[in-house]
Amino acid sequence: MQEPVLPGCFLRAKAIGLMPMIDQGEKDDKIIAVCADDPEYKHYTDIKELPPHRLSEIRRFFEDYKKNENKEVAVNDFLPSTTAVEAIQYSMDLYAEYVMHTLRREEANNEIVQQASGDRPVPKLNERILSSLSRRSVAAHPWHDLEIGPGAPTIFNCVVEITKGSKVKYELDKKTGLIKVDRVLYSSVVYPHNYGFIPRTLCEDNDPLDVLVLMQEPVMPGCFLRARAIGLMPMIDQGEKDDKIIAVCADDPEYKHYTDIKELPPHRLTEIRRFFEDYKKNENKKVAVNDFLPTATATEAIQYSMDLYAEYIMHSLRR
Repeated sequence: MQEPVLPGCFLRAKAIGLMPMIDQGEKDDKIIAVCADDPEYKHYTDIKELPPHRLSEIRRFFEDYKKNENKEVAVNDFLPSTTAVEAIQYSMDLYAEYVMHTLRREEANNEIVQQASGDRPVPKLNERILSSLSRRSVAAHPWHDLEIGPGAPTIFNCVVEITKGSKVKYELDKKTGLIKVDRVLYSSVVYPHNYGFIPRTLCEDNDPLDVLVLMQEPVMPGCFLRARAIGLMPMIDQGEKDDKIIAVCADDPEYKHYTDIKELPPHRLTEIRRFFEDYKKNENKKVAVNDFLPTATATEAIQYSMDLYAEYIMHSLRR
């Protein structure tokens, strides 16, 4: 794909081939894939479609990267997408046969022990692995488990999804709580500031409230920070309301003194507006941005989304 992706994030990939490899006498094959949501690579369906030099680069890297450790690696000829798909299916079957069977058996044994002792269950690592099978994952969910903060709706916690300067659009996977790659932007623009969401808020589109945070430095996806609302950018994305809170980092000495969006340099506001007006044009998707609104409107929007969350999500989770 075009852009580097941060460790711990996940994406959708399409298998296009397999690279047979022997690492110190052991089989260590690699699937070659493209990002299914990258406009520059998603059209590839088989490894033979890649430029020969790209394949030479990949092969040479794996042949050479352990030489200084005096470890021998042998790479054989690349195999087509059908072979890659067969290898993936085989590994899926192995996982289902051995790992899932073992985890389910262990979970059943834990329930028997718990019933016999009458004690509350003690969370174990396997429960984290089994989050899709268990009633509730042990891992913290950034939308539901992170508190919005005592100063909300004025000062609040914000979870960063997209780093300032990134061309990769990351977003929260609501089911797992992980950060996933939604797509690579189809345009040449990059996100002008850190972008994310406010935990324990809910909007009409069933997502948490979006926020753009102005600060000096980029912040890694999945991290959270304290932000102060200074305004609201009303936006319509393909006919749907998709307003953005404009905020500053409450702990950045260069930005924390701002209290209202009108205090920002006019050019900064023009950059923000232009980014959102243009970033979907190459996808033939229409975005309309209206005039920025003041701090009071932003805090009202945050409070409304907090109330919606409390009414619908918290009620459902408690039930």
